[in-house]
Amino acid sequence: MRGIVDAHIHIWRQADLPWLSGPMVPRIFGPYEPLRRDYPIEEYLADVRDTGIERAVYVQANWHPARSLEEVEWVAGEARRVGFPLAIVAFADLSVEDATPALEALARHPEVRGIRQQLHWHANPAWRFAARPDLPSDPRLIENVRRLSRFGFLFELLDDYYPAPNAAFFIAEGFLLTGLGRRIALLFVRRLGKSSLGLAYGMALTDLILAPATPSNTARNGGDLGGWKKGDLRKEIEDLIWDKDRNYVTDPIRTENGYLILKKTAHHQAGLALLEEVENEIMGRLYGPRFEPKVREYLTELRQQAFLEIKDGWVDTAAAPGKDTKWTDPARLTPETVTKEEVLANPGRKRLLWIFPVPGTQRAPRSISR
Repeated sequence: MRGIVDAHIHIWRQADLPWLSGPMVPRIFGPYEPLRRDYPIEEYLADVRDTGIERAVYVQANWHPARSLEEVEWVAGEARRVGFPLAIVAFADLSVEDATPALEALARHPEVRGIRQQLHWHANPAWRFAARPDLPSDPRLIENVRRLSRFGFLFELLDDYYPAPNAAFFIAEGFLLTGLGRRIALLFVRRLGKSSLGLAYGMALTDLILAPATPSNTARNGGDLGGWKKGDLRKEIEDLIWDKDRNYVTDPIRTENGYLILKKTAHHQAGLALLEEVENEIMGRLYGPRFEPKVREYLTELRQQAFLEIKDGWVDTAAAPGKDTKWTDPARLTPETVTKEEVLANPGRKRLLWIFPVPGTQRAPRSISR
């Protein structure tokens, strides 16, 4: 019997994760104070001992984007150190013009099997991961997703917060990348395309074959049925779920079309919303606009004090205004020296017992330069 593969894990050093290092702020996944520490691979292995887990897939944990390759190197090194097999889903910015150089660098590590770039969009600014809601439809991102197949990488699609059309678009891209739809269509065109009637039959047969593999609108939306008012559902279903608490999951319900399992994710009473339903949104709106500028100001102050030089070809995306971080070749640095003129211009005082200076006296300067 083969062991279990844990398909999504994280290990981390707190100092590597900006979102765990600063003050805790409202986030879409709720409070995370227990995570604000190191979680090494040894602790993970202790947590899953005796569960049958023999391998795992590490998923990128939102290091700074410029350190994505370093994240892969560290995780792979930790896995080798303890002898635990890991595959890695790494980060790459697929919104750039051409992500090929970054993908080539990641492909040098055999542990890397895929790419994740979080494209979450939310009405609450504090809960967003994407720069704009239509990013999944950006032609540059779509082209870079196509490039993943050259390296054998998968793209981890997080569709919990995507608008349904964006998720459906990515699913359709899967048909394009594999060429399945095109091959089936060409097969029918070759056999039936000698007349317009034959082409019509070919189109109908193509749809008939592809339809079972095409996700339904509900599936494209992550199984979300949308909102329902009292009286909209069939009575026997409504009676089973209407008065239940949030997150309640029904037993399988037999219908004429099969079985149905429903999960109640929210229930909005008439009138004002409950505090627990909008608490995170309120916190985000109250503290987000005030907190983010202060964090930026604090980080800028740290950058002003830091000694940091950036080599040519790299961009300092968090540069402090007015601070020169241009790289200086150490071989060209000249040591500080003292000239004869500077020594003569700063005469010393006579000293008692060669230690204590005597007021009102001056000693003739003596040059130490040669």
